[in-house]
Amino acid sequence: MTSKTKIILASQSPRRKELLKKILKSLNQSTRFEIIAADIDESVKTGEDPTEYTKRVCTEKAKAVLPKIEHIKPPFLLLAADTTVACENQILGKPKNNKEAAEMLSLLSGRQHDVITGYCLLFKDKNNDIKMRVDSDLTVIEFKHLSDEQIQDYIKTKEHLDKAGAYGIQGHAGEFIQKIQGSFDNVVGLPTEKITKILQNDPSNL
Repeated sequence: MTSKTKIILASQSPRRKELLKKILKSLNQSTRFEIIAADIDESVKTGEDPTEYTKRVCTEKAKAVLPKIEHIKPPFLLLAADTTVACENQILGKPKNNKEAAEMLSLLSGRQHDVITGYCLLFKDKNNDIKMRVDSDLTVIEFKHLSDEQIQDYIKTKEHLDKAGAYGIQGHAGEFIQKIQGSFDNVVGLPTEKITKILQNDPSNL
């Protein structure tokens, strides 16, 4: 990827913002990029597989942002992502309230669960040709057994707000982790290792 390629992040997540900076820094690229959030319906379809769900949503985010960046002269690279938590194939989105957050954390207590981030990379070259790559990464997390008191104390921190599965691994919930298999950054919001490897090559080869 050349320094002339404009980068757009289709997310207002401060976590993804920092992870994208980390990726670009590792590639010796400017860490400046534009943020344009996607406003889409992220509802889960009946019977939808968690991995397919994240890939569908990140693709819809990218497609929703694309018309908003028609003014940007190519080449540019658009990155959209979606992270979800799945326990026994049940998708756990962002909790609507404290009660739902407590229920999610109780479900995860003492169990393994999957954290899946789907990502969509869309590259538009100077000839206005578009290439797109959609993939996902999986991290398996095992929680310690959590008491009701631990769950309520965590909810009081408000870290569960706007977090899939009602927790953020980079905060106090890090203490809940018994075992992690896979990328830590993937749980935070972007599989930095995979995306860095892709961007080391020519984006036109997506």
